[in-house]
Amino acid sequence: MYADRVRRASRTVLVVATVLLCVGCQRTSIDGLNVRAGPTTATPVVGTIDEDGARVDIECWTRGEQVRGDTVWFRIGAPVPGYVTNYYVETTGDVLAAEDPC
Repeated sequence: MYADRVRRASRTVLVVATVLLCVGCQRTSIDGLNVRAGPTTATPVVGTIDEDGARVDIECWTRGEQVRGDTVWFRIGAPVPGYVTNYYVETTGDVLAAEDPC
């Protein structure tokens, strides 16, 4: 009985910790996402994020070229510094309210 309570409590702590760590998570939603020098597809590609679901470190956001109806671009610091369109980034929470404009 005691062991069952400990297991349930451990699972609860793990779930709560996972939720807390994911608040504000930003991940790519496509393989091979181009990172650009500026917020437009006309600027040079400075790198590529190879895998879908890779975590990105958003520094700020700006408006730029429209990509499939979305004009928001994020300047990221990692894994490759540069700009990516919001269209290919999955976020939790209101990133535009939480992050400063560039």
